[in-house]
Amino acid sequence: NNNNNNNDNDDDDATKNDMNDNQLIEQADREAAEQRLLGAAKLLQQVQDRSLLQEQHHTILRWADEFEIAIHDLQQEPDDVGWKKQGESHGDHDFIVYYRVDPETYQLSCRIDSVIDPSLFIPVISVFHESDLFQTWMPSYEKPIQLGIRETKMLKEMGRANQLIQVIVDMAWPLLTREVIMHAMAIDVIDEQGLIAVRAKSETTEDDSIIPEPDDKVVRIDFENDMVFRKCPKDHPCLVKSNKKKQQQHSDSSPPTSMVLLSLRATVDAHVRYVPLRLINFVTRTVLGRLWGSNLKVAEEIRDGQRPRHQEAIESKKDLYEWIEQRVTAMMMMMEGGGGEKTEEEAN
Repeated sequence: NNNNNNNDNDDDDATKNDMNDNQLIEQADREAAEQRLLGAAKLLQQVQDRSLLQEQHHTILRWADEFEIAIHDLQQEPDDVGWKKQGESHGDHDFIVYYRVDPETYQLSCRIDSVIDPSLFIPVISVFHESDLFQTWMPSYEKPIQLGIRETKMLKEMGRANQLIQVIVDMAWPLLTREVIMHAMAIDVIDEQGLIAVRAKSETTEDDSIIPEPDDKVVRIDFENDMVFRKCPKDHPCLVKSNKKKQQQHSDSSPPTSMVLLSLRATVDAHVRYVPLRLINFVTRTVLGRLWGSNLKVAEEIRDGQRPRHQEAIESKKDLYEWIEQRVTAMMMMMEGGGGEKTEEEAN
C-alpha cells in the first residue's frame, strides 16, 4: 500500500510538472479553497512568471511558511530557555502547561500539550471558531487583577475556516481596556502529515482596511497563536498518566488505542510594562490552567448537548462542520491505520 501511495504521489507530481503557470495557479486556488494551504503553496512555488501571482497568492505563500514553522515546532519538545512547567489535571483531562515571561518586554509565551478524546475534536474546534460565544464560557476574574471579555465580534469571514475577529477585554483601573484583532485560519494537512493546524495572529489596518483604527482609550494587543491536532505519541507523558488513571478506575477495560494530542503555543504582548513582573507571573500561573480546563469542560458540554447556543451555531454552519467531520474522520482512519504512530523520541 505504501508503494502504491508513493506511486500515486509521483503521478500527481508528474502531472503538476506538466502544468503551465495558469493551470498551476488555478489548481492552487482550488487547493486553498479546500483549506489545503501547504499544497496550494507548493503549486504556487512552481509558477515561473511571478507577475501572474496576485495579492491572495502572496498571502498563501506567507501563511504557508508560518504554518510550516509552527507545525515543525509544535511536534518538538519546547526548548530549555526559561520555561516554567506545570502539570494539570481537570476532571478526566491531563495536560502540561509551559510558560515564560520576558523580564524586559513582559511578553508572555505559553505552550500547552493536551490529550483529548476524538469525540471532543469538533467541540474543541467550535469553542475556538464561534467567537461570538466567547463571553458565554471564557472565565472572568476579579482577583488578583480584574480581567474579563467585554465584547467579541467577527469582522470578516474569508472562506470555510478563515475569519477576522475582534476581542475587547476589560482590565482593572488604572489599566486601559485591551483589544486584539486576530486573523484565524485552519488548514488541512491530513494527507501529507496526518494533522490539522490552526493559526491566529494579530493584524492592523495596514493588513486589512476593514480593521478600524484603535480607540484612544484602548490598547491594542500583539498576539500569535498556533495549534496542531495529531495522533498522540504512545509515550507522551499526558497519555501515559491518563491511561494509568483509566486503568485504575476501570481495571476491566483497556484504554482507547488512539487519542488526539492538541499542542498549542501562544505569544501575547499586552503592553503592561509598569505592572510588577511577579504579579504577571502569578496571574499567568493561575489563569492558564483554569482557562484551558474551562475550554475542555465547555467542549464536553457541547458534545453532550448542554450548550444549545453552540449546537445552534454548529447546525447553522453545516457546510463548515460537515467538512470538519469528514476531514476528522479521514484523520481518525489514518490514526487507526497506524499513521503518525510514533513515540516522542521518534518524532524528535
